[in-house]
Amino acid sequence: MRLDLVEPLGQDLLVSARVGGHEVIARLPPAAAAQSGQDITVAFDPQALHFFDSETRERISYE
Repeated sequence: MRLDLVEPLGQDLLVSARVGGHEVIARLPPAAAAQSGQDITVAFDPQALHFFDSETRERISYE
């Protein structure tokens, strides 16, 4: 995925990209040294995912 936005927040680095027409935001450690426009590969723990309704911005519970 190609990074659209990289936002350093001190303890974390927030990165934003579009995948399959959907916005994806990930929190990375600052040591990741990501840059806007950079292509990256992402792996994640499915148990740590959070989903939000695109209209209400409310978190979607799947329990």
